[in-house]
Amino acid sequence: MDENLMAAAIRETAEETGIAVPSAVHITTYRLPFFTYAVFAAHFDDMVRPVRNWESESIRWFPVSALPEGMNFMTRIEIRDFLKMEGICGRRN
Repeated sequence: MDENLMAAAIRETAEETGIAVPSAVHITTYRLPFFTYAVFAAHFDDMVRPVRNWESESIRWFPVSALPEGMNFMTRIEIRDFLKMEGICGRRN
């Protein structure tokens, strides 16, 4: 399969959350010692609800001020970096 990063991000989001993404924005690319991956962001209205599948123990939205314990450390870094870029660090949801 030959797809670009944006197409892959949109496809993976649909597969893993059941959410159809009309478009997304490339935020950054992380280059780690053993792999490289790209992070994208998309805007959704508050009516969008993710759906759990076999890859997820549970799936739900959290306010930035109350992210769950035990989440992947890189995901926390990605969220922090995105909020800094958007200039919204410190805002309460």
